[in-house]
Amino acid sequence: MVFYALLLKVATLSIGLYHKDMINLILHNPTKIIFGVGVLSQLATEASKIGKHPLVMYGKSSAKTSGLSDKVKSMLSSSGLKVTEFFGVEPNPRDDTCDRAASLGRQAGCDAVIAVGGGSVMDAAKLTSACIVSGKPTWDYVTRVYPVEKALPIIMVPTLAATGSDFNSGAVITNWTMKQKFGAYSPLFFPTVSIIDPVLTTTCNRNVTAWGGVDIMIHVLETYLGTNDAHCPIPDYFSEGIVKTVMKYLPLALADGNDIVARTQLSWASAVALSGMPNGGRPGGFLLHWMEHVMSAHFDIPHGLGLAYLLVPTLSYFKENFPERHYMFTNNLMPDPAGFLESIGCDTTLEKLGIPGSSVPTMVDDLFVQKGKGDEMPGYPSFDKKWAEKIYKGRF
Repeated sequence: MVFYALLLKVATLSIGLYHKDMINLILHNPTKIIFGVGVLSQLATEASKIGKHPLVMYGKSSAKTSGLSDKVKSMLSSSGLKVTEFFGVEPNPRDDTCDRAASLGRQAGCDAVIAVGGGSVMDAAKLTSACIVSGKPTWDYVTRVYPVEKALPIIMVPTLAATGSDFNSGAVITNWTMKQKFGAYSPLFFPTVSIIDPVLTTTCNRNVTAWGGVDIMIHVLETYLGTNDAHCPIPDYFSEGIVKTVMKYLPLALADGNDIVARTQLSWASAVALSGMPNGGRPGGFLLHWMEHVMSAHFDIPHGLGLAYLLVPTLSYFKENFPERHYMFTNNLMPDPAGFLESIGCDTTLEKLGIPGSSVPTMVDDLFVQKGKGDEMPGYPSFDKKWAEKIYKGRF
């Protein structure tokens, strides 16, 4: 007993001395994943387990154009489910769109939500699932006026490899009137089931595919680059594996949109990237995402393309303040990030994005009001408004 007490004391002292280089985390992900070519055929079976009358949400037009919405409705109706459809979720989904979807679902008596689309549709479905039950405005949940206490069960059917919203409990919603874009999180936003069929991503055009690939990589590079923790090998290996997968298979999918092997690898990389495991236990924030959310809240740009614009100038900040992590990035992953982005058609400028240089001071101020503490950005040493201005202007 004395030996074990001494051992416990030594371990406790060690944790106290070295806690900054130890992994501490709580990981919980209850989503059931059904993954693979052709698994869309299981949608009706899974939907029947969680409700009788789903609200099925789509984007603006691609599901109609491809015939996917007709196929989904036929599958569900043939299994005896009553279907109410909502079309019109936009990229950078807006709170008033979620409000309209929730109103429709509540009036129709829907008891579940099915999202068929990219990350925007999936994120909108999460907020809609809560608003159908409560009748409260979406933005009140986003801004934490109310906690999410109840929500309808959700099924995700992703049609794009990008956000990973099919395997996590987060959603990002834009208030266009206020020019704000924030994340909303709740355990009730975990999908009950996600049916990830890579075949559905083959209809994505080249640009959308490329932007999605950048989003996947940035999801794991944020904390990979922004930490001084030298002892997080498993998250690092996870992240490097995901980035290498995207770098290998994204060009193949861009060369041939019907390359199902490439589409499959990208779909799995997308789902895993924000599932909690790759970043789990590794400190660091989401600086590029925070900066891009400010950009797209003002100018409604494609999220992945905004991240691509920010990556190279932000790397100069990481090189100066996290030199060991920057060295790992350039030596293990991407020695020429600008060249890679150009090769996939994601090299861009403020002018191409439709963002006037005169708007940079406003974006800098919004960034620090929304994410900073005074003139500092928590977790990012020396990151001040001058750094933010340089990055937004692309000066590095």
